[in-house]
Amino acid sequence: MLGGMHVLLTHLPSNVFGTEGTPLRLPGREPRCCAHRPELVLTRLQLTELLLEHYPDERSEALAHLDFAIGDFRDMKMQPSLERALTHREILRA
Repeated sequence: MLGGMHVLLTHLPSNVFGTEGTPLRLPGREPRCCAHRPELVLTRLQLTELLLEHYPDERSEALAHLDFAIGDFRDMKMQPSLERALTHREILRA
């Protein structure tokens, strides 16, 4: 997780939240095939966790990232990560 956070904090533009052209765009705006797809979706989940913990006003953005990550985790059969993401969704719906 720390590696992904390091990338988010040091290598992405400060206006990453839904900005066109960044690696972490909203669902439907980025290619579905990628050599580093598992790493990208794990980083998306980490971004979700970061937003939920430290930026509560960005909850809708976090949920968009979470929903996208859940779909990718299902597609790639990444069960432990899928369970982690689904736990976050259950907590948010409670």
